[in-house]
Amino acid sequence: MAASLRPPIEFDFNTNNLDSEWSKWIQSFRIYMLATKKKEEEVKIATLLNLLGQRGIEIYNTFLEKETKELETVIAAFEKHFKPKKNIVYERLTFHKLSLGNETLSEFLIIIKNAANSCEFKEKEEMIRDKFILELKDDSLKNRLLEEGSNLTLTKTEELTKIYEKRIQDRDIDVNEIKKISTNKQAKSATDIQKKIGDVHTIPKVMVWLKQQ
Repeated sequence: MAASLRPPIEFDFNTNNLDSEWSKWIQSFRIYMLATKKKEEEVKIATLLNLLGQRGIEIYNTFLEKETKELETVIAAFEKHFKPKKNIVYERLTFHKLSLGNETLSEFLIIIKNAANSCEFKEKEEMIRDKFILELKDDSLKNRLLEEGSNLTLTKTEELTKIYEKRIQDRDIDVNEIKKISTNKQAKSATDIQKKIGDVHTIPKVMVWLKQQ
């Protein structure tokens, strides 16, 4: 079974964003390891180094001895190596500059949550909730959320937002149906009028023909 599993794609040591590359690669590696059911720490570490290749081994050789005993400590050491020192001020500035564009409200919430992950907020969920409400352009949803007061959690915010989006979607469907019905009625009325006009023009012709008989 293990032989048929796909290992992670080759790690790109030449990318301009090693932090992002590592995050994606290590996620694939963890999935692969879970599927292979390897248990011995030495085998796990050897598998990691084999997949990373020679450059990965060279980086591994620079780790402290205590960092090389278990898979998780090895992964943590690689993560420290690939991740640049975080500029919290810059990350938070980026977070606060976010604004709602063409995304759906649910998509915008995900964008805010992802940005908050780099900010090290002590009250992360509250910051995400407040930022979302601040950027809302629709007063009806904003007022509904504010009605919750101190009971408004991020989870509740997400639930109410989904309900709101569903209602908007249903309303748009109803409006489209009404437009369709209205268009059909107008088309039918136009056809009926054309028939009547046709009948009006036909009557004199029939009368002329009858007189000629």
